[in-house]
Amino acid sequence: MKNYRKCVAAMLVAVLLFACCPVASFAQTDTDGAFTYRVENGTAVLTGYDKSLSGTMIIPSSLGGKKLTKINGYALAYDEDVTRVEIPEGVTYIGEGAFNGYTALTEVEIPDSLCGLGRMPFAGSPWYEEKAKEDLVYVGNVLAAVNPEKVPAKLTLRDGTTGIAEYAFTGNQNLTEITLPDSCVYIGDSAFIGCAALQKVNLPEKMTCIDQNAFYSCSALTEISLPQGLLVLSNQMLGGTALQSVVIPEGVHTIGAGAFAGCASLKEITFPVSLALVNAAAFADCTALTTLYYGGTDEQYSAIMITPKNNDILLALKYQDPVVQEKTLYKPLDGNMLAVPAGTTIRDYYNAINEDYYYVDDGSGKPITLEDKIRTQMAIRMQEKEYVAVVLGDSDGDGSVSSSDARITLRYSVGLEEKNEVVAAASDVDLDGTITASDARSVLRASVGLDDANAWFDKI
Repeated sequence: MKNYRKCVAAMLVAVLLFACCPVASFAQTDTDGAFTYRVENGTAVLTGYDKSLSGTMIIPSSLGGKKLTKINGYALAYDEDVTRVEIPEGVTYIGEGAFNGYTALTEVEIPDSLCGLGRMPFAGSPWYEEKAKEDLVYVGNVLAAVNPEKVPAKLTLRDGTTGIAEYAFTGNQNLTEITLPDSCVYIGDSAFIGCAALQKVNLPEKMTCIDQNAFYSCSALTEISLPQGLLVLSNQMLGGTALQSVVIPEGVHTIGAGAFAGCASLKEITFPVSLALVNAAAFADCTALTTLYYGGTDEQYSAIMITPKNNDILLALKYQDPVVQEKTLYKPLDGNMLAVPAGTTIRDYYNAINEDYYYVDDGSGKPITLEDKIRTQMAIRMQEKEYVAVVLGDSDGDGSVSSSDARITLRYSVGLEEKNEVVAAASDVDLDGTITASDARSVLRASVGLDDANAWFDKI
């Protein structure tokens, strides 16, 4: 039996789980035929194309032996010789502008698996221009766009709709209520942003992903029931709405940065026992928020990580006795790399910074905990920028300095290791711009305790 209670504060940290909606990736790209790709979470993401085809473009169902699931934004853009495109079953997402500039394109085969579209992925093609004459523009089973003047006040999308594209309804002033069918699993980035008349949203229980800014600044929105299939409330997903009470369903583990920011009418919120992370400014300027319900134990509640710049009802206890962080825990390197000292845990990192937006991800979508060490090639988002972590000496990306790292460094020094900018940066422990046997020797000494790996970080 749930023991609901009113809470007036929150405490410190525990488990960080990875979000379901797409995030940046630092994986290396490879080539298969005319296409380039990278591997994410065990599947292929199409990233580029050598423009060698004309007439019909048949996109393979797998690249490098990995099932193709996504086509990156602008990955295939600007080819005037292709007239037909066949997209294989299994592709779930086509990014912004992926087929822009296909001026001869008159036919596209869309798979039933497609549920997500970036902004205008077929813009400028005769095939899409013909579709765009409709009041509701569909690409396969995904609602890609709407004729803003023809949207009724109350709209029910057709059965079989699998998703709503990014920016599909942006700024629409007519829509007051929308109902999505049970088949719909995805709402794209900024799909309803600025729909000032929207008051009620009816979502299916099986929906799994609502991307960032989806309902941001829907200033009249007072009624929405969040689906049981969600794992994450994305960044600024419901910010600036008129919601007064929200029940976050069991299963949600992360409330994104600014998810409810500016909800000045929000009076009460119910947290699920599954909640692990409330990101920065999730409830910023929720000035009416006075009641927080939670059905777990005190121990479970105190394990939720409540990050900085949140409403006082969540943070009152956390910062009564702040700890001053004297040691720098990150330094910028060339490109998008960020150096982190060896042995730094996720907890150390989060306690040392005070940013509006940040997360650490292991790059595979698997859960990580606050006690895990930051490892080379982990993804770090900070100050709205994407970085990839470099731990000097940790060439194999396991979070520690060992003989395995020394072996990789030695292989680099003699040209036997495949080039990887991030791994190379981790191997160059003396910071002289080259990788030599001296670096390998230093890494080996650190692995047995004869050298201090953090001394390399201090020299950056």
